[in-house]
Amino acid sequence: MIFNRLLSSLPSTILTKQIAISLNFKRFNSSSMPGQKIAVNGLQIHYERIGNGNHTVLLLPGAFGSTRLDFTKQLTDTKWLDKFTLIAWDPPGYGYSRPPEKNFNDFFRTDAKIAAQLMQTLAIDKYSLLGWSDGGTTAMILAANQPLSVQKLVIWGSKAYVNDKDRQMYDKLKDADNWNPKIRKTFSDYYTEKLFLNYVTLYNKSIVSYSDFCTNDIKQIRQPTLILHGDRDPVMGIEHPFYLINNIIDSKLYRFSNGSHNIHKEFNDEFREIVIKFLL
Repeated sequence: MIFNRLLSSLPSTILTKQIAISLNFKRFNSSSMPGQKIAVNGLQIHYERIGNGNHTVLLLPGAFGSTRLDFTKQLTDTKWLDKFTLIAWDPPGYGYSRPPEKNFNDFFRTDAKIAAQLMQTLAIDKYSLLGWSDGGTTAMILAANQPLSVQKLVIWGSKAYVNDKDRQMYDKLKDADNWNPKIRKTFSDYYTEKLFLNYVTLYNKSIVSYSDFCTNDIKQIRQPTLILHGDRDPVMGIEHPFYLINNIIDSKLYRFSNGSHNIHKEFNDEFREIVIKFLL
């Protein structure tokens, strides 16, 4: 496809600029921690619990993400909070779920396991999942392995495998000097420059070692699943949501024709309307 050829030729500065849309960062420090921590499997996991609805939804952020980096719009929107109880978390090693620092060895499955244990620790037996980017991959593994707990699944900007085009994209992003200066500064301010550079190196080394994230898992997913995709997403080719729709039994696809990677930020109202209707 022409889109795919254009995607593979995009310079990394454009890629990172697109990823950076609408992010609001704060330097990591305990005084600004928005939620609370709880012990889960020997780790101190940071989470926020907001809203009054009977339907609980776990929000899973993307790479290097956290509750407020990725989901501020949802966590401050009364149209969400009146209908749902939102649980947003920082995966182990991200945001305020530190120390320890992130271990990128098989981290999708580790994060899925810890997320399930978090919900058990919070005594939440039934919940749905909203997973963005890497968080969507974690959510697919979690849904497949917790069929009695997970009710519905919403994912966007997420993939089940890595292809050659993905590796070309990751190769462009492995050197932080090629990142858009704005997003590099915001992540460096949040994590410190030293830790951010280390995370970039370790993350990309881990990611390119994969060919398969969860292709077997998704065939086990039986929950109703909504797959969202931005047709102008520079880091997620259309082949990925098509693969998911063809391999997750009870799934449907909704496309944002002008959407990039951050559709929940770029098109907050449309995103909210579609997802809330699906969840309810």
